[in-house]
Amino acid sequence: IPLQNEAIKDDRVARNEFNTRLNLAEKKLSETLNFCFESAHWVYKNKPLKTISLSELSSHISDEIYKYTPRVSNELINRDLPSGIAVGGRAKLISQMVNQSNEENLGITGNPPELSFYLNIIKSAGMHKKSVDGLLQFTKPKKDSSLVKLYESLDKLLSNMKRLSIYDIYSNWAKPPYGVKSGIMPILLISFYLSRVDEIALYEEDTFRPNIDATFIEKFMFSPELVFIQKIELGETQIELINSMKKFISSEFKVKIKSDSVLEICKPLVNAAYQLHPFVRRSRSLDKIDKNAQALRQALVSTKNPYEL
Repeated sequence: IPLQNEAIKDDRVARNEFNTRLNLAEKKLSETLNFCFESAHWVYKNKPLKTISLSELSSHISDEIYKYTPRVSNELINRDLPSGIAVGGRAKLISQMVNQSNEENLGITGNPPELSFYLNIIKSAGMHKKSVDGLLQFTKPKKDSSLVKLYESLDKLLSNMKRLSIYDIYSNWAKPPYGVKSGIMPILLISFYLSRVDEIALYEEDTFRPNIDATFIEKFMFSPELVFIQKIELGETQIELINSMKKFISSEFKVKIKSDSVLEICKPLVNAAYQLHPFVRRSRSLDKIDKNAQALRQALVSTKNPYEL
């Protein structure tokens, strides 16, 4: 108004008077609004609430809407748009989780950002600890952890062997009642996967990935729409076959399979096929030797589902 009114614009005394009255009006409006909020009777979901301040009210409603939000005391990574330093630390942490899970603090030394992420998110929730045989491993969150409901959400999302992209998982977690920040989603999901590695399969688009390498970690973090996850469930009729395969794999590959999981049994087979010389993987001369061998090789290198394999 002062700039539009020529009388005020060119009159210093009038401008000062106007500004004084404007400040008084703003103060009076603020006092009136504060009084209204302080004396208001609040109703939420058709239920009256006791007299509380506006900040207490908003906090109360937020707690109810986002009742399963993980409590993570690390502002560097617990945000939707973490800094470059935080993103770099997250990548290093996930690499250590995959490759150094049997070491104390995942083998992280010094005080880099990834160590604080590990301590605040993973270790505090009891998701990385020693098993009964004394080996460090990933496991489900402890009962009093704020991550329990989020961990259990995977069972609902992946029910009936449904295959979902990581993007779909993240989209669900971002909504109520979870409200998870984007920065910590990859850390949480890879933690949950490693604690259930014998029952959850990862895919790069349509291809089953028995192992996680640096390239896959990059896609996991920056291209979640290309990475898929599926929970593998077996029926009773398949148990006998699985037990027979377990004995064969343990004997022929000299590996110790700790569970009856189809994933644990398939991984040595698929890895063996991928480690073949490129010529052997592609050669059709196997037709002259054994068609079954070629069929098996093709099934192993192109499998899209360990359950179907």
